[in-house]
Amino acid sequence: MQGNRLKLEITERVLLEQSGSIAQTLADITARGMQLSIDDFGTGYSSLRYLSQFAVQTLKIDRSFVNQMQPRRQGIVQAIIDLAHNLEMDCIAEGVETEAQRSQLLQLGCEAAQGYLFSHPLPLAAASETLQHWPNPKGEVGANGRLP
Repeated sequence: MQGNRLKLEITERVLLEQSGSIAQTLADITARGMQLSIDDFGTGYSSLRYLSQFAVQTLKIDRSFVNQMQPRRQGIVQAIIDLAHNLEMDCIAEGVETEAQRSQLLQLGCEAAQGYLFSHPLPLAAASETLQHWPNPKGEVGANGRLP
């Protein structure tokens, strides 16, 4: 498999606590074409320093922020999306469970999502079968989780 088809997720907390000891490993990973994603962004000891220190391609909005979204209370989610885009990164929202959340994330400019709205966890065989028939019958989301 080509490296550019793999994305390693690392939690913000691990990245901050181990940044000195894993810097070379992460550099080696990205040198092989693999991508890095910061999982649970904004839930730990947030530091903007590591966003430029490591070659990160994606910020993942933690489900706790997605669950708190309301029509007039979406500032944190919007800030994370804007930060990711201003740093030329992708943004993925975790824990999307309702059509209202999906719609709101689209309006905020979030280009990808994951959560029970799209699928519950599946065994390998069922996941493979599902991906073979993606997009779903409604044509809503591609195999890469991109929002339409």
